[in-house]
Formats: sequence, structure tokens, C-alpha cells
Amino acid sequence: MKSIFRIVLVCKLFVSGLDLVAVHGLAYGAEHKPIRSTSYTLTLIDAEVWGIIDINEKGNVWVERQLVQFASPAPLIIKDNSRETPAFECPGTTNDTDGEGINNHGDIVGHCGHDARAPGLFAFVANPERVRITLLAYPGAQTTWGYGINDFGQVVGFYANQPEPPFCCNLPPRHLHSFFWDKATNQYRSIDNPLAELLGGWTWLRGINNKGQMVGHYNTLNNVTWEEYQFIYDNGTFTPIEFTGADQTHITGFNNNSQIVGWYTDNNCTGMCVFLFDDGDYFKISLPLPPNAPRPDDVPAGTAFLGRLGGMNDRGQFVGTYYRTSEWAIDIFGNLGPSRYEAGNFIATPEKPDKKNKHEVK
Repeated sequence: MKSIFRIVLVCKLFVSGLDLVAVHGLAYGAEHKPIRSTSYTLTLIDAEVWGIIDINEKGNVWVERQLVQFASPAPLIIKDNSRETPAFECPGTTNDTDGEGINNHGDIVGHCGHDARAPGLFAFVANPERVRITLLAYPGAQTTWGYGINDFGQVVGFYANQPEPPFCCNLPPRHLHSFFWDKATNQYRSIDNPLAELLGGWTWLRGINNKGQMVGHYNTLNNVTWEEYQFIYDNGTFTPIEFTGADQTHITGFNNNSQIVGWYTDNNCTGMCVFLFDDGDYFKISLPLPPNAPRPDDVPAGTAFLGRLGGMNDRGQFVGTYYRTSEWAIDIFGNLGPSRYEAGNFIATPEKPDKKNKHEVK
């Protein structure tokens, strides 16, 4: 009798797994709408920037800057009037604070305490101008990371418990989870995509808007970028986000209008191609990247390439970094190639849409 029960149980689990795979497959096999395009203009940020992170509705940009040579960069805010806040670091840490997001009130979220000498890795919510900070630690967790914050101060992120044995056999890492923290109640809630466990991976929440919608991804046991599956989570429902025909899709920004910006790769795009998800439709984003310096052999030099995309505000603006070849040289094998790059950190702003059609159809 026990053997029969075990067989039935295994069959039920197997069927449930097939059901979950089918749900995941719907994201790929659903009817595809024609992809349209939308254009943006670029405004360069004239300041020393190590990495660009996020932008809020006021046009304030959340960036990282290296304060000490060879040390990790520290985050700070460049205001719309070019005024800067002091670099922010968690109390008791030095060059050990990572910024991840900013809301419309100027509150920032991130994580600190990565150094082995630190008492632990915590998420934080802070306001650099008001000198206010709250450290977050999921109850019982070994480490906590903060990634997204909305205007109500609600935070999403990721936490890790103490790993549980057995440590073998490629078993799913059941100690890794995502969380939601409510500032009003100081309560934490764990949120996991059910497909993550099926694929042996885990869930990673990276953004939240004022509607309580969240974005993130789940991955497989391999933990590689091309096996990350993006989603939007709304009132208990996970909806896949995948650019049509893409080999991989990645979300980098999310706003209070439920718009998503990110990048993808496919057969026609080997680098980072940018997309917008708006009201159920996907759009290719056209960015006017500058041309590379002319090649000495007069072969077309092409244009700069994208190196990083960051967050998105409620005006549809997003931030990023491109790299432009500024010099060419012949290497030891006699091949001509780029020998020097210059970085351009930018704010991308959507061109004014036609009143009848929100995005131009191409």
C-alpha cells in the first residue's frame, strides 16, 4: 500500500511539474503582436560617474563614484540642477555600500556590509539630504539585499538563510528567497515564483511601484544570465516578460505607470538591444548613439555600444552608459582593433509622442 501511495505521489508531482512547464511555455508560444519602435534623445551627464543606477521623476540621478583609488565606489545623488549630495555610506562601513534604487522623495535603497569584517550584510533605506537611515534584515536571514523602493517606502529585495544540508546532488538552493517589506507595518513577506523551485533556481525581486506591482526574475540551478526569466508580479499573479523572439530578456527599470525598460538579445542583435514594455505591448527603443572614431583603414567604424542600463522614472526617462571607441591600434597579431574607449553616461528621454498614437509605428 505504501509503494502504491509513493507511485501516485510521484505521478502527481510529475504532472504538476508539466503543468508549470506549460505555463512557462505560454510566454514563448503566445500570439505575437507586431513589434513597434519608439525613439529617444540622449542628454549626457557632465560629472564624474563610476556607474549610473537610477533616476526619479524630479530628474535626480542616483550614481556611484569611486572616492578612493582601487576601492569600491560609493553612491550619491546628482540633482537636476547639477548639485550633488554627499556620497552615502552605511554607518560603520568604508567603501562598502551599494546603491540600487531611488524614489520620488529622494529616498534610496541598497545594501551594505559586504566586507568580511562587517557584522552582517544588510539592506538599507536612507535619505542622504535628511541624514536618515533604516537598516533592514529579513527575520532569521543570514544576509539581506535591498533593490527597489516606491514612494510609500515599501522595499523589495532578496535574502539568504543559512544553507541547509545535504550539500550535494545539484539540489535546489532552498535558502534563497525574495522579500517585500512594508514601512507602515515594519512587516516582511517572502515572495517566490513557483517556477523557480521547479527549475532548481530562486526568485529575485528588483523593483516595486506605487501600485504594489513588482518586477524581477527567477533563474535555474545553473545561475547564468541566459537562463533568467523576467516577470511582473501583481496581486499574487506572475506574468512573464519576454521580448518577442529574444534569446534572453532583462528588466532594468520600472515606473509607477507600469512601464518596463530593459534589454534583450536575438539573432539580429548580439549586444544590448533596448525595449519598452507599455500597456501590454513591446517596443524597440532607438537610441542615437554617437559614432566611433574613424578607423585608419577607412573601414566603417560603426557606433558606440551600450554597456549598462539603469532605472526609469514616471516621465519615461531612463539612464544608461555607452562606450565609444576613441582610438584604434594594431595588436601583436597585426589586427586593427579598438585600443581606447570613452564612456558616456546619459539620460534617455522619449520624443514627444503623436497625440493620436502614443508610439510611432515602424
